[in-house]
Amino acid sequence: MKVAILVSGEGSTLRRFVKRELPITVVIADRPYSAYTSARSAHLPAHLIEREDFSPSFDREAYTQKVLQVLIEYGIDLVVMAGWKTLLSPTLFYVFGDMVLNSHPSLLPDFKGPNAVRDALEASRRLDGPIYTGCTVFRATAKMDEG
Repeated sequence: MKVAILVSGEGSTLRRFVKRELPITVVIADRPYSAYTSARSAHLPAHLIEREDFSPSFDREAYTQKVLQVLIEYGIDLVVMAGWKTLLSPTLFYVFGDMVLNSHPSLLPDFKGPNAVRDALEASRRLDGPIYTGCTVFRATAKMDEG
C-alpha cells in the first residue's frame, strides 16, 4: 500500500512514523516548517505545496488539484493527514473516498477546529470532575473535523 502523509507544522507525528519505520511513499507539506525539513532529512520524497493565501478568497479547488497531482503521480492508496491544517476541497474525497485519514488533538465532536486543545482545557476548568482529553483518528470528509 502506498501512503502519503500530509503535514503542516512541527512534524512530531511524522517523526514518530519515521522512527517506527512505517512505509511512507511521499510527504506533502503546506508550509516550510519542521515537518517538511524532517521528511527531507529522513530521505523521503517531500513536496512543498505552499499555501500562501489565507484570505477568504483562497482558491481551495486549485490548491487541492496541486495536492492531487502529487498523490496521483506517486500512485497513492492512502492519504494520512498528520497535523495538516489546510481544508481541502471535496474533490480529494471524491478521488480517494474513505481512504483519507485525519488525526485531531481532541475527542471529537466536542472540540473541533485549530484551538481544540485549548478549548478542551478551558472546558475542563469550568466543570467539576476529571480533567481529560484525548485524540481522534477518523476517516476524513470535506468538512472540518468530521468523518
